[in-house]
Amino acid sequence: MPGWVSNLSLRAKFIAATMLVGTVATAFATIGFLLYANGATRSGMVREITALAQVLAENTGAALVFNDPVAATQTLSALRGRTDVVAGRLVGPEGESFARFGTMPGGGVPALSAGARFDERGLWVRQPVWLNGEVVGAVELLASLRVLREERNALLAIAGVIALLSTIIAFALSSMLQRTLVRPIMHLAGVMNQVSTDRAYGRRADRQTNDELGDLITGFNDMLGQIEAQHGELEMYRAQLERLVVERTAQLQESNDRLEATVADLRTSKAELEAANRFKSEFLANMSHELRTPLNAIIGFSEIMADRIYGPLGDARYEEYARDIGQSAEHLVGIIGDILDMTRMESGQLALREEAVDVGSLIDDALRIVRPLVRAKEIDLQRPAPGSAAVTLRCDPMRVRQVLINLLSNAVKFTEARGRVSVAVQADDGLRVTIADTGIGIAEADLGRVLTPFAQVENAFSRRYQGTGLGLSLSKTLMEHHGGRLELTSRLGEGTSVVLWFPTSRLSAEG
Repeated sequence: MPGWVSNLSLRAKFIAATMLVGTVATAFATIGFLLYANGATRSGMVREITALAQVLAENTGAALVFNDPVAATQTLSALRGRTDVVAGRLVGPEGESFARFGTMPGGGVPALSAGARFDERGLWVRQPVWLNGEVVGAVELLASLRVLREERNALLAIAGVIALLSTIIAFALSSMLQRTLVRPIMHLAGVMNQVSTDRAYGRRADRQTNDELGDLITGFNDMLGQIEAQHGELEMYRAQLERLVVERTAQLQESNDRLEATVADLRTSKAELEAANRFKSEFLANMSHELRTPLNAIIGFSEIMADRIYGPLGDARYEEYARDIGQSAEHLVGIIGDILDMTRMESGQLALREEAVDVGSLIDDALRIVRPLVRAKEIDLQRPAPGSAAVTLRCDPMRVRQVLINLLSNAVKFTEARGRVSVAVQADDGLRVTIADTGIGIAEADLGRVLTPFAQVENAFSRRYQGTGLGLSLSKTLMEHHGGRLELTSRLGEGTSVVLWFPTSRLSAEG
């Protein structure tokens, strides 16, 4: 529907719709009447001219047979009394003109064997001339359409008058009907507008009719009564809500004050914890230096004594004791280094010194460290497949070597004598270094706990082995610093598998 129609008032729409229906009905009736009248007039004209042609054909047959054009012309001259006949002629059997009346218009006579035909020049009628059962010629007449046009114009004038009167009557009827149908609706719309604008819920519409519109107004008044009652209840609830909001605001302000005090206390505690953590790091760094200095001296002197650089000790047991002293001191140095590294990583002070290194050389260095223990326990050590470790990795070689040593040491330490430890390298979707053993394994419930600092699995097997519980946690953190990850899988009593994964971005085309 066009927008301008939607903007009209209900009264205007009702009048327009009523008049439109009346006008359309009148138009269809008028058009039907005109078509019928025009067809009837044309049919009557054809019948009349055809009858005239038949009379002329009966009276001119003898003139054609006896070749008497004068008599034929006199017969055709009777057409002068017909103002509607423009011209006529009598033709022979071959179509040649024998006699004529008036002047035939230009353009020739249409091809017409018998009957009638209308064109823009008029009505053409051809009637054969019969004599003794044979066609001896034909009468051709041309009638003017003037009478037909005059009658059509008269009909159009009548139709126009009828249409005008119908429009006036439709407007009058629609105006009368809209007072009955539209006025109650307009009254209801006015009341609704007043209620909406002034919030006058006590206002009521007047029922003017006993039909469906009256029922609508009654229903509207009932609805206003319900709204008025609900509005009163809402006002009461609003007052209660305002009171609750005031009380709640006071409570929230009190809670906010307590929260601000708590935040201030937490900030103070945070500052104290940061200071304590900083003091801890400084203390551990100082203690590391203070402990490493005498331990390095112990390691050096124990090696001198074990190697008998300055001569025999006098008893073979002293040499064994000297080696034990050196190994214990080296173990303490390793523990101190792990604790210091973990402290640096927790405080974010660990920096990687990256360079491109060969993965095979890192694995060889780590295997060289654990080889004495491998030999002592007669463990089957399986190295990477030839050529698989020929990969160049961008990393901190000292830290990656530290991770490999930690994992290989754990694998050898927790594998029984004559067990198996294997190292495999796979460069596919990044770099994967897998270290697997046939050792004591870890229960599934303990897999997450062994990756936390200082965590150890307490069971009948692990209590036989020394360690701080930092190896796996430290290795996991170092892998994350390289953008990789450490994946741990294990079954208790069957063995453990650790995968070190480095992203493709750390692999080099070299090697």
